[in-house]
Amino acid sequence: MYKIIVVEDNVRINRYISGILKKALPSDVSIESAFDGESALQMAKNGVDAVITDIRMPKMSGIELITEVKKMFPKVKIVIISAYEDFKVAQEAIALKVDQYLLKPFDDKKIIDIAKGLYTESMGRESDAIKQALLKTASGVMLQKEEQYTDIQCQVMLLRFGVFGTKGGLNAEEELRQYIESMQYHLDYVIFKMNYETFGIVFYRKRTEYLPNVQGLALGLINTLLKKYAMINVYLSKPYLDICETYPVILKSYQELSCLLVIGKSMLWEEDGYRQRIIPASQVERKLAEFKPILEKRMKAKNQQKMAEAIQGFFLKEGLEEYPAILIKRLVVGTAEKMLEVSKCMLDENILEVVEKELLDCYCVQDVIDAVIRIYQNIEKMNVNENGISMKELSDRVLDYLKKHVYENVCLKDLVDEFHFSESYIVRVVSYHTGITPMKWSILLKVEEAKNMFRTNPSLKAAYVAEQLGFSDQRYFCKVFKNYEKMTISEYKKLCEERSDKE
Repeated sequence: MYKIIVVEDNVRINRYISGILKKALPSDVSIESAFDGESALQMAKNGVDAVITDIRMPKMSGIELITEVKKMFPKVKIVIISAYEDFKVAQEAIALKVDQYLLKPFDDKKIIDIAKGLYTESMGRESDAIKQALLKTASGVMLQKEEQYTDIQCQVMLLRFGVFGTKGGLNAEEELRQYIESMQYHLDYVIFKMNYETFGIVFYRKRTEYLPNVQGLALGLINTLLKKYAMINVYLSKPYLDICETYPVILKSYQELSCLLVIGKSMLWEEDGYRQRIIPASQVERKLAEFKPILEKRMKAKNQQKMAEAIQGFFLKEGLEEYPAILIKRLVVGTAEKMLEVSKCMLDENILEVVEKELLDCYCVQDVIDAVIRIYQNIEKMNVNENGISMKELSDRVLDYLKKHVYENVCLKDLVDEFHFSESYIVRVVSYHTGITPMKWSILLKVEEAKNMFRTNPSLKAAYVAEQLGFSDQRYFCKVFKNYEKMTISEYKKLCEERSDKE
């Protein structure tokens, strides 16, 4: 039974998602509903294959839930649904290796297709008993030896595509099948997808039959697929007589492939064969920590030539070209994050997506250096818009305008007319630099001005002050005042009178 937990505190939305999934998915899929993170966590303790969760919920947030569920079931599939385009949440989701991120509202087909994809990926395309057993073993579902499979011998091959990954993932399964069939090895095999850039193949035969050496097939795959993809790394295990060995072999080979993704090199690694030197991730973080102060100094100096030289020196230092690609990516992301921090700039896209686009066609360290320099140049361009106004300056000007027009009913259209930028751009810039939207600033400034008026003259009527400050509705003004000050206008006026008496 494949189990999906839908976690959404809005009862109507929760029931709707659960309902359409129950109708669309096969009968062996169990759909369970939870209305908060804590309830979902209790359900997950009994086993779960996929979690579809909201982010902002009572008791336990979606991110906290994902973190706890991942501790119990590292391979669980996660789909986030959220009404907010939250950069911080997106970063956390990437760190937790979330499979999908959906923004509300979304159409039924989208979430149904995602759920079907997760189910199909889990179960695999094969239907006979041995292949299903191999797929279950490969995913860690079946770890104990079963009598009916004691005569099966198998061999694992893992393939990882690309240097830095490919946008949208890969659909190479049919290519792998076609190539294996064309080699006429007449082998039985199953193919499964581990992540968007890694595929596994398990070749198997009954113990009484000959399991040929597939090294030639592996080398042929590298040469054939390199015509399409930037780089292919292949791990080939030795034969095993117990299919339950498949899972630990896959874990081991996946770790080896992570260390073999070397820029500019495609290779075949056989078990007990060639091994690339392993570079710990802590070494990358240490190098980043050393580089960031230099990076900040160069950026503040506003000298593009010196900045380019600093980037060049850092990425050529200490044989960096031998780092696994996954660690090179971390270096570039860390560098880009520091650039954004120093420039006080922001991106419309997730920083990881920006980096992966830039690194997509990189085949050597110099390509990586050029990509980092392009990222820096783009950040510098974004920091000053076409009108020559920095984002920080625009944010300050908007706040000054709101202060000067505190007695008027200012709307976003007024800001567009005044500063000649789109509504969305003004909102994003002000929110990024102050943490508050322009319209919330407008209300906050009006509340502060109202307090000044009441302190000066506590006898003023709320209706009069509301009208003076551009509020068309006195009740709304009173409600806003109470929300911000945590007291009613009458209570505030009384407090002002008491302070006046004491003085």
